[in-house]
Amino acid sequence: MVDQLIIRVSQLNRYNDCPRGNAVRFMRRQIEKDGHTLAETQPSVAAAMGTAVHAMVAELFKQKMQFGECDVDEAFDNRETGFIEEISKGCEWDATTNNVDVAKLQLKSLCRAFLPVVSVVDPVAVEDEMEYLVSPLGGEAVPILLIGHRDVKDKHNEIHDHKTTSSKEIPKCHAQLGGYALLSMYNGEEVSGVRVNAAPRLPKSRVHECAVRSVRFDLAECLAAAWNTLREIQTQYMTYLEKGDEHVFPANQYSQSCTPKYCSAYNSTWCKVGCCE
Repeated sequence: MVDQLIIRVSQLNRYNDCPRGNAVRFMRRQIEKDGHTLAETQPSVAAAMGTAVHAMVAELFKQKMQFGECDVDEAFDNRETGFIEEISKGCEWDATTNNVDVAKLQLKSLCRAFLPVVSVVDPVAVEDEMEYLVSPLGGEAVPILLIGHRDVKDKHNEIHDHKTTSSKEIPKCHAQLGGYALLSMYNGEEVSGVRVNAAPRLPKSRVHECAVRSVRFDLAECLAAAWNTLREIQTQYMTYLEKGDEHVFPANQYSQSCTPKYCSAYNSTWCKVGCCE
């Protein structure tokens, strides 16, 4: 048993999509210690680009804070190397982004798409890491060290989370937004609202159409989603310690992530639910 579970706020969104698959993200070492063999999965190009866009937009906000103006080319140049290094370790390309040249074109387009947001938002914090020890169950339960990077907190105490998406739809990320709000509140800060700024990763022929949509979410709903997800994680983990049975973590064979490409638990002794062989 560990002294604490380390959960990143970014893990909260997808946890209930498939708890057994997502449990690997925070207790892989324990799962393997208990005799299960898990596969290694390669990161997707979408994930690598999401990381790069976050870094580039953070660069734009920092430029604004320091100089009062922004330069997309400079932000791209400063962060391009990190992206190349990440994908050089191996990544899963897809139909939208099938090589590095297309990826660079899309990255610059995405970075430029965030300029209207940067121009109207006055940041007081950019990419700052926060953490807090929480325990929804209380008592003797193993506590959770909740960790997260807020993309931006503005002068109106609103928290912004930036997203790159595969479509023009706004991603449903209530639990993640609530997690950032919880961390901020636990660290003594006021939170007036939570917001997603999302831009689609479009094919090479349509990068000129890339534009950000900004949507405010209901703060109370997001806080409830985050807290209840943390409680589910803690409850399932404590039950697993008692029973030693991986089935206390529900598995969802209908999840889009239930493939060997995306889930390292697929067809392992930890999870046979998604495989019919």
